Amino acid sequence: MTRECVAAADAWLEGEHSPALYRLVSEGRAGVVRALAAREFDES
Repeated sequence: MTRECVAAADAWLEGEHSPALYRLVSEGRAGVVRALAAREFDES
């Protein structure tokens, strides 16, 4: 998991997609953001 993954998801979410796909990617992105934050906290 990297910040590049989050950026790729952000770019994808800017387009028009079905609500189900949008929700799936959005929720996956949120999980990655939480995991990155936890990793950064653990490293500090």
